[in-house]
Amino acid sequence: MTTTTHNPTATAHRPFFPAGATTRFFTVPKVSSTTAPPLVQRYAGQGSEDPIHQPIIDRYRRELGLAPGEGPSDAQIKYQLAPAYFGPVQTLNRDRHDTPAYTAAMAGWPDDRQVWPVLASRSAREEFIRYIVNFDLTHCRPYAEGTQQTAGVCQNFAQNAETFSNACQGYASQMYARYTATGRLPQEDVERLAQFARVYVGLVPAKFHMPIFMATVPGHAFNAIVVGDDERNLSDYLFLEPQNDQLFTSSSATFRAYVSEGILTIGRLAAFNAQGQFIQQTTQTFVQEPSGAFINQPLTLAQQIALSRLLSAFAIADDAAAWQATIVTAGITFEDHLRREGQINSADNIVFAARFIVGRTFRRAPQAATETITAQIYTELLDRADLDAQIQAALTAAAP
Repeated sequence: MTTTTHNPTATAHRPFFPAGATTRFFTVPKVSSTTAPPLVQRYAGQGSEDPIHQPIIDRYRRELGLAPGEGPSDAQIKYQLAPAYFGPVQTLNRDRHDTPAYTAAMAGWPDDRQVWPVLASRSAREEFIRYIVNFDLTHCRPYAEGTQQTAGVCQNFAQNAETFSNACQGYASQMYARYTATGRLPQEDVERLAQFARVYVGLVPAKFHMPIFMATVPGHAFNAIVVGDDERNLSDYLFLEPQNDQLFTSSSATFRAYVSEGILTIGRLAAFNAQGQFIQQTTQTFVQEPSGAFINQPLTLAQQIALSRLLSAFAIADDAAAWQATIVTAGITFEDHLRREGQINSADNIVFAARFIVGRTFRRAPQAATETITAQIYTELLDRADLDAQIQAALTAAAP
């Protein structure tokens, strides 16, 4: 790994929201003292109109379907009912992330208390994620050397020309390390991330922590946040592309494009060691069956590596960059590449992977017609006819 000359000045110890409008890494969401007045305060003016509380009373009646004069009195709503109904927990569970009330609720929330546990619905959790994504400037870091992010909020960002040392891994790692609610990295790892990977964590208050994970597919890393009740269920995640702040679900076309090779790993960044290696701990693995559905499939590390390699190998003709680098540049054929995979991977892992590969489609070249992978084609291309019987038995056992 190449050591950079970057030398952050006590980066790891900087407060997340210091005094002033901005930090080196974030734009602080400022709250005007006149933006969100307290919901209950006594009105010192004259006359019958109450410009401070009447909008709150009207909104309370509107949201509960009460006509003017129906139900509790205005005084009851003002002093008893509205404070509970529009308190910070209620606001964070009901309002959009970009409203003054939501911003005020977040600004007043204690730094050492997590917001996430009080969010009672998926929609409330998604709004909270959007609030964080709205002020975090990780996306302002450029992907390639020699480029600069200058659009919108990135224009005055101090690091809009500084790349991460490991591209997509850097974006995803920075978001994970800043906001994870569990498995916070030790300080020495945080300091190494800043020095060698140009990943800056900062001191992020606990109120912004959430169940964010690393999400990886062959050749790319992004983030996944659990917004449902079961992290074993793929539909209970909201995915984040930290390079552009795009949020998407497992039912979206974006997700399908990301996992086109059929395997997704969810995990934690467990460490960044002295050798400059990102150490990830897998928590869930989702594999696409030939039918197109994704299942939660526990894998050993050896199975995960083998399945990822084989899925990528059979899909290589649909990946222009991989085809150029692996086939054209090396001066080999598609068949040569598959035979090599048959030699590299163990018999047990080739047999195991068959249930996820047989039945998928592939091309022998970028412009070739698609074919369906049969058990015979699978073993022929891998040059592993010796495994025919075992593969047939495995496919029979896996059949519904």
